[in-house]
Amino acid sequence: MNSPAAPDVLAETAAPSPAPSRFVFGLTLDAVDQLPAIVDALKSLPRKPWVRIVFDYPRPPADYADAVRAIAPYAEIVGQPSDSTESGKMTVAQYRARFAAYVAGLPEIGIWETCNECNGDWAGENTAAQADAATDVVKSAGKRALFTPYWNSPTCADKHGPYVAWVRDHISSAVMTQSDYVMPSIYGYECDGPEPSYAELDGIVATLADLFPNAQVGIGEFGKQGDAAILAHYLNYRNANPRFILGGLYWYGAQDLVPKSQPLWSVFSALMR
Repeated sequence: MNSPAAPDVLAETAAPSPAPSRFVFGLTLDAVDQLPAIVDALKSLPRKPWVRIVFDYPRPPADYADAVRAIAPYAEIVGQPSDSTESGKMTVAQYRARFAAYVAGLPEIGIWETCNECNGDWAGENTAAQADAATDVVKSAGKRALFTPYWNSPTCADKHGPYVAWVRDHISSAVMTQSDYVMPSIYGYECDGPEPSYAELDGIVATLADLFPNAQVGIGEFGKQGDAAILAHYLNYRNANPRFILGGLYWYGAQDLVPKSQPLWSVFSALMR
């Protein structure tokens, strides 16, 4: 991407108001092999971010213990024991066991993503039951649970159909009432055109707040590698619902925000203010 354009994009899309104190700003790390640079990038940000770490299947929690300990002082870590592309490789019992091993093995982590893009047809046919199992493990351990649906529109839904209808029809009341956070994955450019407008995001937030009555609501994973405009679009979004906390688990954290000399690190940092 044309990285010199990033500061110009930020100037053109300045936030309409400072971010409320309740807002969190997040990024995803799908690899932790640049650990010193990751820590340096995180501790240099103006706010303590959320950092979702993707734990590659079938690797055990011990493989990530050093990285988690190093990152924990500088971020609220969100653990993801199973990406949606891996969920279909596990039975419900295996999924539960993997969550139990990770929650017990990495006690520094307070938030666990119980189901990633549950409604996606690529995630397998057991995701609703897997979400039940993982939520039970996480809540029984006194941890917080994040549920992540995959946003789609009627014109680009997969064989499981519109995401709201699928969630209503398949996700249990236990998951809906016990989830602490609900944050959809949103990739407008992969769907039927541009990213959802702010008016459309308002509707998404309202719908999910209604479905998950006890959860804080935000934006889950999003982004296009090297695209500062999409980064600014979501992190500049404001919603007056007191349960809205922004979130924004930018998927390309390892690629675009590490090391901190990356042009998008400066954009991300400025958007947090």
